Order: sequence, then structure tokens, then C-alpha cells
Amino acid sequence: ALMQDLEEEGYLVGLTHEKFVERLAHYYCEINVLHPFRLGSGLAQRIFFEQLALHAGYALSWQGIAVETWNQANQSGAMGDLSALRAIFQKAISEARETE
Repeated sequence: ALMQDLEEEGYLVGLTHEKFVERLAHYYCEINVLHPFRLGSGLAQRIFFEQLALHAGYALSWQGIAVETWNQANQSGAMGDLSALRAIFQKAISEARETE
């Protein structure tokens, strides 16, 4: 079970930036493939992963991610290639500030 795996990984708390990006890309892709809701899956995923990142001490910003780049990265991820998703998250994830 995917969420059990995430729990067993401590919700990604305490990981280096590089390892956090790697694991976040994995979980994002897996949940995206599940497409849990008929409508609103994308928004629900963004909110979930923003909160997951904050809990782990990181901030996730979706600003500046081109729609076509994002869609292509997700398609590649669904085919088993997470490199584009990792590259996007590498830029989109930063250490959280105290006020976040």
C-alpha cells in the first residue's frame, strides 16, 4: 500500500534535499497514476504534496512550471522515467522558512 510505504519512510522527514526530491517524485508519480478523484485530483495532489513538503521542512512552489513541461514529465513518469519530475521538483523545492 502506497500510503503505508510513505508512513514507513517517516513521511520523508529528515531527508537531504536530493533524497527528498527523489522520493517525492516517486510518490507524486504513483499517486498521479492512481488518479484518485474523477474531478479535482490535480488540486488535491498539489495541496497534499505542499503539506507533505512543509511537514518535512521544505517548501514546494508550483510557480514557473510550464504546463507542457509538467504534463510531459508526468507522462514520462507514468512510463517509469522519473528524471523530468525530479528535475522539476529539484527547482520547485526549497528549505522552508520559519513562517511557512
